[in-house]
Amino acid sequence: IVREFAASKTENAQGKNGSEPSMIKVLSVACGPAMELYEILQERGDCGKYHFSLLDQDRQALLEAADSVERIEGRLEADVSVDFVNESVRTMLVTRELQERWGEFDFVYSMGLFDYLTKPVAIALLRKLYNLVLPGGKMVIGNFAYDNPTGHYMAYWMDWPIIYRTEEDMLELGSKVGSVKSYLHRDDTGIQMFLHIEKQEAHG
Repeated sequence: IVREFAASKTENAQGKNGSEPSMIKVLSVACGPAMELYEILQERGDCGKYHFSLLDQDRQALLEAADSVERIEGRLEADVSVDFVNESVRTMLVTRELQERWGEFDFVYSMGLFDYLTKPVAIALLRKLYNLVLPGGKMVIGNFAYDNPTGHYMAYWMDWPIIYRTEEDMLELGSKVGSVKSYLHRDDTGIQMFLHIEKQEAHG
């Protein structure tokens, strides 16, 4: 998804002024080991396209993310532009001006956090994160689907209780951000849903 966004942004920039866009700023919330970076950064030239802010409240997760980055740098023989943010959901909710603290981003995503958030907290956090998205940027939020056929196994045998949501639940979350363009898609398994929220470009 991040690579598709970057390709679209590059095409739009070239169409408008014929120049390459600036580095795309990406925020991963509850990043974990950041394994998706292996898919985003496939070639040496990719390292110059992105700046990543990897956020997690677990220091061990950030150490694992740093290990992922180091491995990618070794494989591609190029430096990855990245910073590591050790913060929690509570910090995000109580901090008034997150933009001043973390900056703003072209692309914000979270794949493993909202499954644990109640509806009021999810809405509050979604609004906070949306405020970090630059005009023309995008936010993608993942959540396990309510009709996940492995849900009972995950809850009872793996001791992994999470909050499942329906497609209607996810679209409702998107509607709480305000008058924005949002849509939903599922991965190939149908188990994971992704809520896409786009911020319109500023005009005038």
